[in-house]
Amino acid sequence: MLHVKGLIMNRKNKTIVWLVLFIFLTVVFVSIATYAYFTAREVFYGSFDVEVNSKGVDTLSFNGSDDVSIMATANNFSHEFGHDLTGTATMNVVLETTNPTSTFCYELSVKLPDNKVFVYSDGHTPELLLNVSRSSDGKNYTDIISNMDITDKIGTIRIPTTEDGNKYVNTISTKKRIAKTDYWKADVTLVWLEGVEQTINDNKEYTATLIANRVECN
Repeated sequence: MLHVKGLIMNRKNKTIVWLVLFIFLTVVFVSIATYAYFTAREVFYGSFDVEVNSKGVDTLSFNGSDDVSIMATANNFSHEFGHDLTGTATMNVVLETTNPTSTFCYELSVKLPDNKVFVYSDGHTPELLLNVSRSSDGKNYTDIISNMDITDKIGTIRIPTTEDGNKYVNTISTKKRIAKTDYWKADVTLVWLEGVEQTINDNKEYTATLIANRVECN
């Protein structure tokens, strides 16, 4: 979940803004184990046949990072000293198998508040930005969503498989004894606006949830 809290304190006629941003990674199907049974037949030519029965196991898991928090204070977000603040949460989608090969599919989405919480301080400039990226090695990431304005958005944002794409089902495959991992990173940036009074969003709480669901492959 993603929480944004703002509190105002007046001290010596100076407004101090306290804004706390939490990113919680909520994972659906935190751990899924699918047991796939198959039969292999080996034939030995001669006076006998031998049939071997074996069990294969697939394990698909979604592993979220620890909670991430951002606190905006008079020293890092005030009109005089402010700058953008970003929090990052990660999710690893891991597939392991004892079968010769295995394939699973899943979708990602971001659940935003059902009602508008934040508003634009100056009427139009984004103040909450969402970025989502993906990696196959945990080091080199490809942008999927870039600087999406979620300041006053509501509802659910489906995360496509590619940037500006219209397909949402991710496929993960691997083979026996080799673990395959899809690495995801979600950033939420609280934008500091130079010359703009942003206290209109103080004393508000904002919540969003990043969700992973296993789905059937098409």
